[in-house]
Amino acid sequence: MKPKTFCDSFQEQMEIAEKLYGENLHFSFGYNEVNTIVEEAGIYPEEIRRRVIDVVMEMRRRYSFLFTE
Repeated sequence: MKPKTFCDSFQEQMEIAEKLYGENLHFSFGYNEVNTIVEEAGIYPEEIRRRVIDVVMEMRRRYSFLFTE
């Protein structure tokens, strides 16, 4: 059982937040920022760090409308 205010889907969470607070969520990071942060996490194997970068960049692509240039 989990609280009603939380759900597993980022999309669903975003839609709920937009209904409550309007469209105020925006991001402004790109590959270079993600790569710098992930590469600093040297305790993880290279394969894991690459996968994290891939996942974050896919989310950036999927939600490109939330990003400011």
